[in-house]
Amino acid sequence: MKTSNYFILLMMASAIVGACSKQETSDLQETKKQGVLSASISQPADEDATKTSLNGELDVVWSDDDAIAVFADGATTLVKYTSDNTGTGTTKATFTGDAGTYAYAYYPYKGANSVDGSNKISVVIPRVQTYAANTFGQFDMPMLATIAADKLNFTNLMAVLKLQLTGTGTVSRIIVMSKTQKLSGKAVVATDGSITFDATDGMSYNWVELDCGAGVALSSGEATPFLIAVPAGDYAFTVRVVSTESKVASDKSVASAKTFTANKIKKMASYAVAFGGTVKYVDGAYVGDPVVIKSKIDGEYYTWAPVNVGYDASYTYGKYGKVFQAGRKYGQRVGITIIPTTEDRDAAAGSDIFNEFKFYSASFAEGASWLVSAVPQYYNAGKTEYDPCPVGWRAPSFDELKKLMGYVNASSSYHNGRSSSTRHDKVDGVWGFYFDGGQTTNDPVSGVYLPVAGMRTRQTGASNNLGQNGAIMMGCNRITPPSWGMIQSQTASSDAGVTYNETLSAFTGQTVAQAFSIRCIKE
Repeated sequence: MKTSNYFILLMMASAIVGACSKQETSDLQETKKQGVLSASISQPADEDATKTSLNGELDVVWSDDDAIAVFADGATTLVKYTSDNTGTGTTKATFTGDAGTYAYAYYPYKGANSVDGSNKISVVIPRVQTYAANTFGQFDMPMLATIAADKLNFTNLMAVLKLQLTGTGTVSRIIVMSKTQKLSGKAVVATDGSITFDATDGMSYNWVELDCGAGVALSSGEATPFLIAVPAGDYAFTVRVVSTESKVASDKSVASAKTFTANKIKKMASYAVAFGGTVKYVDGAYVGDPVVIKSKIDGEYYTWAPVNVGYDASYTYGKYGKVFQAGRKYGQRVGITIIPTTEDRDAAAGSDIFNEFKFYSASFAEGASWLVSAVPQYYNAGKTEYDPCPVGWRAPSFDELKKLMGYVNASSSYHNGRSSSTRHDKVDGVWGFYFDGGQTTNDPVSGVYLPVAGMRTRQTGASNNLGQNGAIMMGCNRITPPSWGMIQSQTASSDAGVTYNETLSAFTGQTVAQAFSIRCIKE
């Protein structure tokens, strides 16, 4: 089957294509009858004239459970049209939804949040994409269509970076970073196809990650291709490759700006990847050395991440890391209010990358559906698919936190031989405290520095007590045993120091909807 490179409507997870021509205008035939949209992909007779050839490299087909957001000219409401799955794996599909007169359509539906009345769509360009052999993930390529003269004319809004890697080892993640270009996060899409990323700190990112799942083995011979959707523009970038053993290869930097064109593939010359011998902690664009602590309680050594999950050095509040609701893989930045959504969620929805910027508050009681139906709601001492820590790391157990903080038992206030002290720590621009497992009566700079990142409250979504107190969420099940540790401080108005004390406490039915920090421990 030859295909149009129009990046029509919906793409199959195992066969979604990168782009080819900036003049992509699909020959999708669309009819509207009683809320039914029928679409087909056809190959124009003259490929050269219409610039639609993919040179047989990739195929475009429909996939199960695809959906689009359609809206009328000047509308403030998005309407969902879903596939009936009869066209899965083919070039034809049928979509149903509320009947109406529509002017535009956006794919994927799950990436579209709202439309503002001037035909600008608020969307999420996913920070984490999914690896698929010789293509890219089902929802990773946003597209926009105009609806006119009974035709859906879809265009691919982003370019495709094609990396070709050789070497030995198995790739877990690939991170593409740019100093000048936003690559993912919250954005606005205009009807001319332009993408404007949210300039608010922590709402868009200068990197995008490719999640390779169980891993992709490299070969020392033929190069293995990896396709990543990136915004159009002229910019330099750096590629970081991480192995399934949490080892990191030397960064590959492209010094001069490259031109990325929407609907086209940018092929990079192949290069060899050599994973280093030092195990690093990798979270987003951050790579740092782990911190090894010998606990006074049991004399064992424990390896802790150097920063909280979600650490982002590009702005001060980002250095606190993000805060997480129980059982969610993705957290939200601190220092701002995120108006809670009233929608319910299960574990899968709560850990969907497209819901990364949502804060849920509708149901917080212990008997609420999203607590009962989602398993696990809390992280446990074993790695799960909802654990927000990178490969090779996991959320710690309650006992592991006690050993880090120097607690003898849950009711003890033992830390470095005293229950409170006046501190003058402000490391990396944020308040916090060192914890060393209770080794000495002094506070060693080699300890694990836990910033007091506050919390996000379920009622308002406000980021409260930043720099004053914070909680570290643990990997426990349900209400028992206790599931978090509180680190409290009071900052002096002169910023001269902080007064420190700590407690350990349990989640209650209401506090499960609050959001707290997470510090990972090595598996």
